[in-house]
Amino acid sequence: MSDILCWMSRCTSLVGPLSLTSLIGHPRIASSQGIIGPYHPITHHVLVLALTCVATVGWEFAEFLCDRFFGTHAQLGLADTLGDMLLGICGGTALLVAMPLVSKGPIKR
Repeated sequence: MSDILCWMSRCTSLVGPLSLTSLIGHPRIASSQGIIGPYHPITHHVLVLALTCVATVGWEFAEFLCDRFFGTHAQLGLADTLGDMLLGICGGTALLVAMPLVSKGPIKR
């Protein structure tokens, strides 16, 4: 794989979970709809990180199935797959750590 495609793969492995974490991790979205009950920071962050990890693993399964059935060659080996998963989990974790730091305070009801 060329260097530019390898770089793009790493960027999408990091940015994809960032966007997913920001979508499912926003406490106002989840709590205002009553989806997960009242907002509690610790359980909310654990749930969001778990869903981000599930999405990261699901993405790698999808790449594997595309390689197997359509011959796309998206996975270059074990190191590529594990690197993508590590970047996805690190990206989601970084956003969860940064969200409280940049938020404007606790949610008011």
